[in-house]
Amino acid sequence: MSGLLNGTISGALFGIIVGVVSGITVLAFKHPKVYKKLYGVLLVILLGALAGGAISDLSNGAGYSRFIVTAVILYVSFLRAIPLLSGEDKPVKEEDDK
Repeated sequence: MSGLLNGTISGALFGIIVGVVSGITVLAFKHPKVYKKLYGVLLVILLGALAGGAISDLSNGAGYSRFIVTAVILYVSFLRAIPLLSGEDKPVKEEDDK
């Protein structure tokens, strides 16, 4: 019984993660000015997770979580460059928000 419950929780968690990543990706593409503001918050959260994961990995002798968080940081940074790569938008400047 616990295996079924464990699989259900894992599946639901995976679905939530995919939904959040998809939503952030759409936000970055359709609303780059808003994403620029969100990017700073995401980066602080992810760098905190990276630091926490590094401390945890050092105490446990493993290093897997650092690779996952680093990959997420790279993806979030890539999303910031989507408008430039697609040629649909100019670089986001502070004057654009006024």
